[in-house]
Amino acid sequence: MKHLARKLIAVSIPACVLLSSPAVHAADVAPVQPQAGVTIMGDRDSALGLFLAPWKEEERADLGRPPGLQDPGLAPVDPDGFARTTTYYQTGRAYRAERLQRNR
Repeated sequence: MKHLARKLIAVSIPACVLLSSPAVHAADVAPVQPQAGVTIMGDRDSALGLFLAPWKEEERADLGRPPGLQDPGLAPVDPDGFARTTTYYQTGRAYRAERLQRNR
């Protein structure tokens, strides 16, 4: 038992001395000087915006008509589709009214 304790002490003391030495704690590392261009250090730096500079003037598009609001005009209404849409909205309105009455 004494022999094991002596071996443990003989191994642990040099290990503590080595781990506490300044060579292990490399705190005095000189910072890297940035070079010309872009330097990114981990996640600290990120692009905040993107600036596009055109190298050539854009040609004008040949429009057939001047820009404005689109007016599809009047079209005939499908009676079956209109009835389905009306029923859908009436059912939803009745359901919401029922829920409001229950929550009061």
